Amino acid sequence: MGLQGINVLAAEASAEIVHVSGWFLSNVWIIPAIPAASFFAILFFGKRMPRGGSELGIIAVGASLVLALCTVGQWISTVNGAGGAAVEPVVNRWTWWVAGGVDFTIGTLVDGLAVALLFVVTAISLLVHVYSTDYVAGDVRYTHFFAFLSLFTAAMLFFVLAENTIQMIVGWELVGVCSFVLIGHWWEHKPNSDAALKAFLTNRVGDIGLLVGVSVLFFAAGGTFSILEINTRAIDGEIGHTLLLISALCLLAAVISKSGQFFLHTWLPDAMAGPTPVSALIHAATMVVAGVYLVARMYGVFFEGMVIAGSSINALALIGGITTLVGASLAFVQNDIKRVLAYSTISQLGYMVMALGVGAWTAAVFHLFTHAFFKACLFLGSGSVSHSVHSFDMKKDMGGLRKHMPHTFRTFMIASVALAGLPPLAGFWSKDEILAGTGGWGVFGATGGNGAYTAMLFMGMATAALTAAYMTRCIYLTFFGTYRGHGHPHESGRRITVPSSPSAPAGRTCPRASRSCPRAGPSSSVTTSNRSLPSTSTSRRSPMPRPAGPWPSSRRSWR
Repeated sequence: MGLQGINVLAAEASAEIVHVSGWFLSNVWIIPAIPAASFFAILFFGKRMPRGGSELGIIAVGASLVLALCTVGQWISTVNGAGGAAVEPVVNRWTWWVAGGVDFTIGTLVDGLAVALLFVVTAISLLVHVYSTDYVAGDVRYTHFFAFLSLFTAAMLFFVLAENTIQMIVGWELVGVCSFVLIGHWWEHKPNSDAALKAFLTNRVGDIGLLVGVSVLFFAAGGTFSILEINTRAIDGEIGHTLLLISALCLLAAVISKSGQFFLHTWLPDAMAGPTPVSALIHAATMVVAGVYLVARMYGVFFEGMVIAGSSINALALIGGITTLVGASLAFVQNDIKRVLAYSTISQLGYMVMALGVGAWTAAVFHLFTHAFFKACLFLGSGSVSHSVHSFDMKKDMGGLRKHMPHTFRTFMIASVALAGLPPLAGFWSKDEILAGTGGWGVFGATGGNGAYTAMLFMGMATAALTAAYMTRCIYLTFFGTYRGHGHPHESGRRITVPSSPSAPAGRTCPRASRSCPRAGPSSSVTTSNRSLPSTSTSRRSPMPRPAGPWPSSRRSWR
């Protein structure tokens, strides 16, 4: 079975269902509640505190990270003790109100997908909080900034743990509002306020699709908002294909706007007007990741609605493929280091959406996981560089910085190699699985290939080459040659350099570290249905040589 390195995301069909229990899994609501409480505490009392409330935000997110790690550990121990049986997701649900025979509930849904994102969001948010204490030091709205960083984190965690589509909408909108506030943090400068407004309005286009899609699913699924029930009924054929297709297309509109897919991608590069720590959080762990997570969480609807198993092309795969090529092409011609990374994010999100569109669910979420860490490292590194040279222009004001900023150069280099997809770093394995998952290797005569999504394979391969090219250009213009700026560049302080350090090795060692991750399928409820989603391991024997190690060749199978 392929992708053993990230078996957190793979669930094997089994007649036996293991019911999970545990204090951390049952009380996971505390994880988003802590940063949410810190938002109010910082807002009301932050200015009276010695460090402007930043210490409260760091403590809150740190506590959430500890609880997230405990939750991950409890899930892993349960899965490892299940003996290969399917593990039922942990659902905690409380009735909010009852009206017209419809139960409006609030609750949490915990499975392997959720716990993986809990770790990503809390870990990267903690690094960003620490980094920000130096980066925005002396800012006139320092306390306000940390308050909304905490709320941003809480909103994304709430979205990740949503048990029903109503909660998902609330988390989705909260993430959008927080991004608007933080992108426009320096609103006195018109480009910043314009960028925030553009991001807000562009995402409202997708929000209409989300509301319509959720409404259609509510009536089509017999009056339920439960994500598990909707996915199960979609897989069991209890919802008509036409309604599923309409719902999937409406939800896809939301994904296109939130995750910067072609043709609503233009807000994302402009959002670089915000502080660099905000850019790191948006691109690595919140906001743009929400769209990909929506598809992964509602995958039963997309899989059946777009007939992913029986297609050679579908809207999800096509949009992802176009986006990944467009983003990589535009990244190659940018001179602003943050805009290079912004278009890079667009391209990598396109990879994830394309993977989901071809049925490579595990590969998509694996790439989301790896991308979060090396992209956070890249953004934090770009902030370190700009903090030193007081500019983001690589061509005009940078060059030769490896001599002046050796620590930043090392971490940026490692993350760049991971992004470029070179072995043995994490980016290579996740991209390789996406390409293998297209099923297009049959055109080269490889075993197991059927050419199902051949166009997506070629788009992915072209993007991989472009990614290596634009990151080589970025590194050369920034760190090699002679310094073209003014003044005397120097290495940033420890509060800026240290937070980028954990992200670089995470991007390097992710394939090994993820071997002990928890498992979950694209729809954890499908193990109890008569029909099932495709195997979440996407693998196919590649005609390209693979290095020896714990990553066997794989094959995409349908169960």
